[in-house]
Amino acid sequence: MPDVVYVNRPGEENEELRYSLRSLRNLPHGTVWIAGYTPSWVQGVESIPVPGIGDKQKSALANLIAALEHPEVSDPFYLFNDDFYVMRSTDEIPVLHLGSLQRSIEEHQFGSAYRLAMQKTYDRLIQEGADETGPLLSYELHAPILIEKLGMQLALSLGKGIYGYHLRTAYGNLMEVGGTEVKDFKVYRTEKETEYREWPFLSTSDRTFRFHPAGRYVRETFPDPSPYEKVVRTRAERAIRYRSVVINP
Repeated sequence: MPDVVYVNRPGEENEELRYSLRSLRNLPHGTVWIAGYTPSWVQGVESIPVPGIGDKQKSALANLIAALEHPEVSDPFYLFNDDFYVMRSTDEIPVLHLGSLQRSIEEHQFGSAYRLAMQKTYDRLIQEGADETGPLLSYELHAPILIEKLGMQLALSLGKGIYGYHLRTAYGNLMEVGGTEVKDFKVYRTEKETEYREWPFLSTSDRTFRFHPAGRYVRETFPDPSPYEKVVRTRAERAIRYRSVVINP
């Protein structure tokens, strides 16, 4: 079974990671690795410490490179962000994409940094002849993806000089992974409750995890601690346990 790799930001308070780890009960997997920062409340995982970098994108990239270069991380492995949740039981992560890369470019705001990076990624793939076997696809959806180390290292090498490089899209097209077209699983502010309850995967932002009904849905779906978190007893629970030990030694 492939390992699971999280590229994780610094910070002890990360409830999205807690619930993402809980959602792994729905996916057969090998070792869980956290590349970057491992909170103190996490247990039962392997850590790959990476010095923090002020730039968020560069930091995430450094974390990924550390995982790719680690000899004990399985090849292939499942790549996760800390706010990805596996909402339905599945034997494996399917190959999914958002459809035409050119269409995705056109749908984003002209002049935005995100669109510019997408266009540069598209142009670089064209230069490398990645479109010779068919139209280029966008793999920038918010869901786990199965990664082969050599393929991702190739994608990384081709993205030099592109800030915000769409790495998953480069990987998917260079490796010709194909897949099924879906809508993105990211919950922003406008989704209706009935939509995301049908999704096999779900992703939130800090804000939507705390205040959107989707965040409550995730918490209600995974109320029990996973093997990957330390259970901290409340003061009342500790008092009850202490009293029991004293009365019934």
